[in-house]
Amino acid sequence: MTDSTTFIDTNVLIYHLVQTNHKASQASHELFARLRIGSETAFVSSTVVFETIHVSQTAYGVPNHLIADTLTEVLQLVGLQSDHKRALLDALAFWRDQGPLTFPDCFHLALAKQLGMTRIYSFDRKMNRYPGVERIEP
Repeated sequence: MTDSTTFIDTNVLIYHLVQTNHKASQASHELFARLRIGSETAFVSSTVVFETIHVSQTAYGVPNHLIADTLTEVLQLVGLQSDHKRALLDALAFWRDQGPLTFPDCFHLALAKQLGMTRIYSFDRKMNRYPGVERIEP
């Protein structure tokens, strides 16, 4: 990352996701258009992704599949950088297509796999659904 890379806060992603008539939505769309072609670089952290999911679900009632699809598209933009991008993308795909696991659970499983770990300590039996990572109890 360089000095020209700018951090993106949650509210920018929210305005992009919920697509209101507010001028902030238009500004967010324009930013992501610049990131799409790589004329600008920005960084979004995994915590911003988590908060975006939480706010989108609780405050706006956005369905999981729409959140996952939009965030997947955003994370793949040429000008966008992120910590744990591969784990975020894998977690979003799994979270979108399965039922009972929360996004944080999906992310923990995807991150464990990305880090080369094949087991996760958890009492949550739903974690047995993730391929390539075995849930074990302590």
